[in-house]
Amino acid sequence: LAVYPYDKNQEAYYASNRFDLYVTYPVNQTYEPNSFGKGANVMIASGESGTDENLFFRNACGYLVLKLFSDYTKVRSITLSSIDDKVKISGYATITVNQGDENFKVSLGDYTSQSEVTLDCSNGGDGVVLGTDEGTATEFWFALPPRTIEGGFRIVVTDTDGFTYTKETTKNVVIKRNEIQPMAALELSVMSQDITTVPAADQIWYTRDEGETSPVTFGSADPFDAEIESHRYYEDRGIFVIDFKSAVRTIKSKAFQDVPITG
Repeated sequence: LAVYPYDKNQEAYYASNRFDLYVTYPVNQTYEPNSFGKGANVMIASGESGTDENLFFRNACGYLVLKLFSDYTKVRSITLSSIDDKVKISGYATITVNQGDENFKVSLGDYTSQSEVTLDCSNGGDGVVLGTDEGTATEFWFALPPRTIEGGFRIVVTDTDGFTYTKETTKNVVIKRNEIQPMAALELSVMSQDITTVPAADQIWYTRDEGETSPVTFGSADPFDAEIESHRYYEDRGIFVIDFKSAVRTIKSKAFQDVPITG
């Protein structure tokens, strides 16, 4: 019996020609162009007997492939989560293998598994540049345990500027072992009706009259409970962004009174 990736704490139990192998499906994976990242793809191998010289590895994952495109976005991370948090897609799992059988069963525990996977796309701080149209959309691979994601899933894409884009599907998605499940190409755009853009906890976004590109000033009184780190206009999004050094939890009374903003 063998398993990949290697784990010195790996456990396996044998009884009645059956192995129960305890593995971990990674909750954190790393972007790799046109494939899954190193260590993301769980594989197992079992022989007919203890004297077998050759062990042939079989993939214990299926592959969900997201395709994203945008005119300007550089992706820092993508979090994929099941809408129903009872549906587990990563973490501690049991793989049951009948000796000599090519098929096996994967079970994820309710308390030791998780309902999300995060793909690190930081790429040394540069992020991953997206293709600019549907035909050149960039692929992002998630290696997942074989199962049906009942109720659909949600993706939250974070770009290198800290902006997030959220997309949901409520349809059941079937992940089959050793099979690729490609999703339709999705455009990341603040103008897209299918995308919800959400400021980070340490940001405030606002808009002004069309053509106005100067950030508003709040006078000498600080109306927030967090220190402002930067405050600028994003021409490609048509919005102003205040970045704080910590999460904003309160805004003082009348902070935006007489401040010329439209939203």
